Amino acid sequence: MTGKTEKKAVKATGALYLTAAVYLLWLLLSLTLRGGGALLERGVILQMAVLMIPTVFWCALRGEEQGAKLRIAFFSPAKIVFLLLFTAAMLCAALIAGILTDSGSAETAIGSPLPEQNNLLSVLCLAVVPAAAEELFFRGLLLSELESAGAGTSVLLSSLLFAMFHFSLSGLPLYFFCGILLALCVYVTRSLLASVAVHIAYNLIALLGARHFASFLAITDNPALPAALLGVALLLCLILIVGECQRTYAAYALQSDLSHKPPRGSAAAFLSTLFSPASAACIILFILSLFIRNK
Repeated sequence: MTGKTEKKAVKATGALYLTAAVYLLWLLLSLTLRGGGALLERGVILQMAVLMIPTVFWCALRGEEQGAKLRIAFFSPAKIVFLLLFTAAMLCAALIAGILTDSGSAETAIGSPLPEQNNLLSVLCLAVVPAAAEELFFRGLLLSELESAGAGTSVLLSSLLFAMFHFSLSGLPLYFFCGILLALCVYVTRSLLASVAVHIAYNLIALLGARHFASFLAITDNPALPAALLGVALLLCLILIVGECQRTYAAYALQSDLSHKPPRGSAAAFLSTLFSPASAACIILFILSLFIRNK
C-alpha cells in the first residue's frame, strides 16, 4: 500500500469515527431534550450542534482542500428539471412506503402536516435546517471522504449511515433509497447545493401537502390502486433519471472533464469499509437506539 493510499484510508476511517461520535451525540441529546416546550427550536439546536458544527471543525482541521471536496457550488439552471425528477421519485417512494406499512395513512406516508401555529418557524425547523445540515454532513463530508474506497462504497455506505441516523427501523429502506438518490444528485450535478435543494423541496412538499395526500390515498378502499399508480410514476422518474445521468456523463467524457469522477472501487473495498470498527460502532448505536426508544 502506498503512502497516498494509506493517507486516504486514514481519512475515510476518521470520517467514520466522526460519524459514530455524531450518532452518539445525537442519541444522547435527543433523549435529554425529549418532550417539553419549544420542540421546534430544540430540533434546530440539535441539528446545528450534531451535524453542522462537527462538519465545520472537520473542514477547518483538514484545510482548504477539504472545503473544495464538499462541492459547495451552484448547479446549472438546466438541471432544475432533473432535480424535480429526484424530488418526485423520493415523494413517490415515501407514499408507497407509507401505503405498504400503514395501509394508506397519509401522515405516516409523507410526514406530519405543518402545525397551524408558527408556520414560518415550522418550515425553518422541519424543512430547511434538517435538509441543509444532513446534506452538509452526509453528502458533503462523508460522501467525499469515502470516495477513496470507490464511488459505489461512498454512495451506498453514506446512504446507509444517513438512513440509520434517523433511528427508525421501519423507515430504514425509504431513507436508504432517498440517500442513494441524493448522493447521485451530487455526483451528476457536481453540486452539494443541488441535493440541498432537492431535500428542502421534498421536506416542504411533505409538510405542506400531507393533508392533501390523504385525499389521493383515499380514492379507493383498495390501497393497491394508489400504490400501483405511484409505482408506475416512480419507475418513470427513475428511467428518466438514469437516462439523464448517462447523457450527463457522456457529455463530461466528450469534454474530457471527468476529473471529479471518483474511482469505481470494488466489492471487497465496500465490505472492508462496512465491517470496519467505526462502521460497526454506528450499527451498534443504531440497534441500541431502537431498544431505548421502544421502552
